Amino acid sequence: MKRAMNHVRLLGAVLLMVAAAGCASAPKGSYTSPVDGTVTSNFGKRKRNYHTGIDIAAPKGTEVRAAKSGKVAFRGRNKKYGRLLIIDHGDGTETYYAHLAGYNIRKGKKVKAGQKIGRVGRSGRATGYHLHFELRVSGRPVDPRGVVPL
Repeated sequence: MKRAMNHVRLLGAVLLMVAAAGCASAPKGSYTSPVDGTVTSNFGKRKRNYHTGIDIAAPKGTEVRAAKSGKVAFRGRNKKYGRLLIIDHGDGTETYYAHLAGYNIRKGKKVKAGQKIGRVGRSGRATGYHLHFELRVSGRPVDPRGVVPL
C-alpha cells in the first residue's frame, strides 16, 4: 500500500510538471528564472548519486531571485547546501536556493516572484560559483525544467 501511495505522489508531481509545461499562457503564480546563468548540471541520476536539483553557473555575487511568490521557510547554513534559503509557496511546493554568498531576506518574510533574495556563491559542498536550485512538490524533489524557465 505504501509503495502504491508513493507511485500516486510521483504521478501527481509528473502531472503537475506536464500541465505547467503544456500551458499556452503562463498560469497565475507561474515561475520565473531564479538567476541569469548557464545550467551546468541537470536533475536526476549521476554516476555516484542522484542530483535533486539543477546547478546554474553564474559569476560570484550575481543576483538570485525568488522563482515564485511565497514565504521564507528556512534561512541558514547546511554542510551540504552551504547558505540555503527555502521558500514555501503555499500550494504544496517549495523552492531551494543553495550555495549562496549571502541573503537579502529573513525567515518568515513574504517574497514576490522576481524579488532579489540572495547572491550566487560557493558555500557548502560546491566546486565553483553557482546556484543549486530545487523544486519540491509535497516534499519530493522534481525536475524544475519544463516548469521554471531557465
